[in-house]
Amino acid sequence: MGLLRPVFIGLALLVAATGARSEGVQRPDSSAEDTLGVGARETRQQAAATPDSQAEFARYRRTWALWDAEGQHLTTEEVREIHRTFGAGILFFRSETKHGLDLELLKENGLMLIKVAHPGYAPFNQNDFIADASQLREWARAAAMNPAIDGVALDIEGYTATTHKSVLRVLAEEAHAQGKTVHAVPHFALFDRWEDVLTPQEINAYADVVWPWLYNRFRQPDYGQGLVAMLGYWRDHGVTVPTYPIFDHGRTDYSGIAPSEAREVPLHLMRAGVETVCLFQPHVSFRARTEVVDYAALWRNLATAYGGKGDGVSDALDE
Repeated sequence: MGLLRPVFIGLALLVAATGARSEGVQRPDSSAEDTLGVGARETRQQAAATPDSQAEFARYRRTWALWDAEGQHLTTEEVREIHRTFGAGILFFRSETKHGLDLELLKENGLMLIKVAHPGYAPFNQNDFIADASQLREWARAAAMNPAIDGVALDIEGYTATTHKSVLRVLAEEAHAQGKTVHAVPHFALFDRWEDVLTPQEINAYADVVWPWLYNRFRQPDYGQGLVAMLGYWRDHGVTVPTYPIFDHGRTDYSGIAPSEAREVPLHLMRAGVETVCLFQPHVSFRARTEVVDYAALWRNLATAYGGKGDGVSDALDE
């Protein structure tokens, strides 16, 4: 996401259905069942978000999230420390085996765990996997049925538009069948960048939460204002499910945004009424916070704005 801009290679054989509509929301029609793999008939009606899945995420809206699905760097103990000291409550991850991530322990500690389908990494960067609906459904079902996993996410980037639509639908069917949450994680200007990737109606139908990622100012004076404007872009395009931003710790050479500007984002968004945020590649600023003043301030501000630490953050945050 963002730093990685891989291409889903090959043709997408999972065709996105655009048939019947119910209450103004586009749904797959019955002709799509054969392309969705075994179990489609039983799960097709469960693609839409359920009260259980929406209520589950609502418990975490006053916390903040870690996006560690690019390479995946954080260890179990680092995640526990971040949760305990800085109040992060949601972890996006790709693999349980990377660093021996202990999902059961993190779940016991109170974190919401979201497994990410990422087009830059196996198996979602493999044409044979994407083309095989049964393999895709098996991956989604295994994640959804894992008691330690609270939901699944799709990083929506790449250039094969129809693939994203079909993958998100299958993830939604399997996750919602188990009462788990579904998270769409798209490019900040999805509806302008790629034609016919996903419509707002489809996102509303399948996702419980949307997390657009933005690493520039979105034509605004500063990064915080840009993130607020970007959320308005999604509302203006008709996305009605909860939508929250993923932001970066600040890399002048990448986005022109310095850490001294990015550190203010949590406080700005809190004051703007944004309920939660997600930090991209948190390991970078977390591990360097004792050497970089702006990183220390960023983590202090996250703890203050969204971590439930109040206005007076302990000196322990800098240790």
